[in-house]
Amino acid sequence: MAVRLGVTELVVVDLETTGMGECPPDRALEVAVVRLAPDGTRVGEWDTLLQPDRPVDAAWLHGITDGMVLGAPRFAEIAGELVPLLEGAVVVGHNPAFDVGFLRGELALCGRELPQLPLLCTLELTRRLYPDLDSYRLSSCCAWFGITQRHEHAALDDARATAALLRRLLVVAGLRGLDHLEALLCQPGEPLPPGWWNGVRPAPRPGRVLHRTQARSALPSPTSSGGASVQQPVSPAGW
Repeated sequence: MAVRLGVTELVVVDLETTGMGECPPDRALEVAVVRLAPDGTRVGEWDTLLQPDRPVDAAWLHGITDGMVLGAPRFAEIAGELVPLLEGAVVVGHNPAFDVGFLRGELALCGRELPQLPLLCTLELTRRLYPDLDSYRLSSCCAWFGITQRHEHAALDDARATAALLRRLLVVAGLRGLDHLEALLCQPGEPLPPGWWNGVRPAPRPGRVLHRTQARSALPSPTSSGGASVQQPVSPAGW
């Protein structure tokens, strides 16, 4: 599949994790996807917390605690919904090698080897277009462009902020004559083909997701117990 700027769709991916090491032993804890049209227009989004089956060591960073993910699905349960959202697109992130590295690790635990994907990094693109900024953290880049980032290190908010940052960067890059992915420092690769996940077991459980707001409201009080509620996500067909 030919990958071309302005023709190929884009997908922003952001993960929060139990720790900052490799997967495994660290695991994905929250995943968010924002799908974009070739011009950067948002066409859909999806997110969920994940049950990592191990203690959360990085709650100080993202605020996700062990108790919040008690009712969350495991990665294998949502992979069949997540993977199709990545198909046919350039993967975008603010240091996407980290996020895709965790996706690769989680998919390996499901018995699938994620191929080399085209990766477009908003951190490196910002650095190329604006080499004199004091900081290239996502929050700093967003602040410089006047982009609202509601909650730092919340996967969906970070993915939305990265998508907004990408749109600004694409405009600037176009004005400077950078009109192809190689000029934007996109790492080469092939987008996932349609149906890449088909036939993999364990089978996903469609619709089983848990969002941060649900997890907080479902935390048991000291005198009660119970599982967290779940919500039907927007499916790709409904975008």
